[in-house]
Amino acid sequence: MACRIAYLVQGLATGGLERVVLHLASGMVRRGHQATICCYDTRGELARAAEEDGAAVDFLPRKPGLDLGYVLRLARWLRQHGVDVLHMHNETALFYGTTAGILAKVGCLIYTEHDGVFPRSLRARWANRILVRWLGQAVAVSQAVKDLWCRSDGIDPVRVVVVPNGVPDIASPSGRDRSRSGDEVRIGCVSRLSREKGVDVLMEAFRRVASAHSGARLVLVGDGLERAALEAMSRQYGLDARVQFLGVRDDVPEILRDVDVFVLPSRTEGLPMALLEAMAAGLPIVATAVGGVPEAIRDEEAGLLVPPESPDAMARAILRLASDEALRKRLAGGARKTFLARYELSRMIDAYERLMER
Repeated sequence: MACRIAYLVQGLATGGLERVVLHLASGMVRRGHQATICCYDTRGELARAAEEDGAAVDFLPRKPGLDLGYVLRLARWLRQHGVDVLHMHNETALFYGTTAGILAKVGCLIYTEHDGVFPRSLRARWANRILVRWLGQAVAVSQAVKDLWCRSDGIDPVRVVVVPNGVPDIASPSGRDRSRSGDEVRIGCVSRLSREKGVDVLMEAFRRVASAHSGARLVLVGDGLERAALEAMSRQYGLDARVQFLGVRDDVPEILRDVDVFVLPSRTEGLPMALLEAMAAGLPIVATAVGGVPEAIRDEEAGLLVPPESPDAMARAILRLASDEALRKRLAGGARKTFLARYELSRMIDAYERLMER
């Protein structure tokens, strides 16, 4: 049965959570549902892509701080749009969406917890514990996020199911671009340039890699508040000729085809989309063992796991892959196999569609 689905988010800026919402809305439209993404702080640069894929995007702004009037405005919006399913993302959306959804008598309320950062404030924990009881379904993107969330906010684990994120299959039938000098090894990272993503740790690790491997090159895709500091690190370490800052790009699949080793250096994570895209691209991966990452990457089978905050361990893992083509191929195959079995986009859409129907 076709449903009218609304996704409530802060905005559609370029980020992992936002791309999950974009993929979900687009996928549901392809399956015959109506999907509208309601943004309460900003529309964001992904709004146009969502509209091109058939989803509607509405900007229903709220006032800064606690805006109780927004509950009434959102409830009115939900009634006007005849929403059958309200799917909320992040804890601010949980508060406004659940209260408005109850007032508007929306038939199905779903909330997805993406975060790997806990504990929260006492007020947030108390509110979340109450709000979750009114949901049709609470969802976590990984078992690690579920465990942390339930422990931190006092959520009954029975109320939460795990639905892993999914991404489109971006593998190229023609394989990766290998037009380069014989000893060159390109190390790639796709990330927001913020402290929790640990790109500074990767920069420290690459300093060690570059001194040991003359052909090593680092490609950083993404932007954020830490970019200026990271560029300063690159200059300080004399790595400007070997580090590329590409900024935000819409051709990530093409960039990944020209990468030999993918690195995820995060300090905290839920289940990162960039990691899943690297798995889809069939890349050997070095990743920190945080959040839901060890659920996706089994050490020595689909990648190499290292502790967070350890540039030495990260450098050793990168150098090991850079010098061992057979190991790169084996781990790339393991990552690709895991992606197809668990993280291909249709699996995520199937899971949420079953939740709505139930």
